[in-house]
Amino acid sequence: MARFSDNPIKNPLAGSELIPATDPSTGDDIALTPVLITIFAQQNMGLASGSNQGSVSGPNGDKLTALRTNAATDLLLAQLGQIPFPIFIGTPVNGTIEIYKNVLGNDVVFDFMYLSLASGSSNLTVNINGTPITGWSGINVTSTPSAKVTATAAKTLHADDVLSLTFAGSSTPTNLRASLKGNLTLT
Repeated sequence: MARFSDNPIKNPLAGSELIPATDPSTGDDIALTPVLITIFAQQNMGLASGSNQGSVSGPNGDKLTALRTNAATDLLLAQLGQIPFPIFIGTPVNGTIEIYKNVLGNDVVFDFMYLSLASGSSNLTVNINGTPITGWSGINVTSTPSAKVTATAAKTLHADDVLSLTFAGSSTPTNLRASLKGNLTLT
C-alpha cells in the first residue's frame, strides 16, 4: 500500500512510500511524492477571494458551507442547557423533603419557577444543601397559580449538591405543582 513517509525529510523515498499515479499528458506511470502533491495543489487550487471567500464548492461542498456558525452553535447549546425540574407532591406536610441530588458533572444555575396548589396553602422554601435560595424563601403558595418567582442568589446546584423543599404553616395543602427552570453550565 502506497503512503507518505513518516519522515518528511527522508530522501529518496523508498518504493512503498511513493504514491503511484499516471501522467495525464503522456500516459506514463509516475510516482508522486508529498512535494509533487504540494506543488500541484499550489498551482491548481487557487484561494477563494472576493464574494467567494470562505465558501466551499465541488461535490458535497454545500455540506461544509452549511455548517453552523459559532454564534448559532452557542445559541443551540444554550437552549440544550436549559433543564426543567417538574415537581408534584400530592399532600405536602410541614417539614423538609429532599427531591434531587445533582448527578451531573456540571453546575445547574436556577433561574425562576412557577407553582400552585390544588387547594389549601403553605409557605415554601427551596434549599440547596439546606441553605435557602435567595428569592425562593417563605413563598406563600395557594390555589392561585403564582407569577414567575425569580431566584436571585445562592442558586447554583453543584455536582453532588441536594435540592430540597421546606414546607411550613401548611393549611391542608393538596397537589403541589411546581416547575423550576435551571441552566446547565456546559463545559
